[in-house]
Amino acid sequence: MPTALSYHLAYVLKTLYFRQVLNVNKGQLPQNIALKLQETGHARVLGTDPVDIDKAEDRQQFSKILDSLGVDQPAWEELTSGT
Repeated sequence: MPTALSYHLAYVLKTLYFRQVLNVNKGQLPQNIALKLQETGHARVLGTDPVDIDKAEDRQQFSKILDSLGVDQPAWEELTSGT
């Protein structure tokens, strides 16, 4: 689900006639915004595709890729907080 911030950024990009963005910020928030901007068609992200970055950073997705390639990996568990 797009965040309010991605909607505001999409509005700014549309108003200023930008159709491409370069995601050079580090961290999960810029990655999530870049992913939503690209998914919704508000902007094309230059450089590494946010979908590919997400595959590499999401442990479950990355584990599935390693499994499909037959690459051994250490046992792991996903932990979440109660909040």
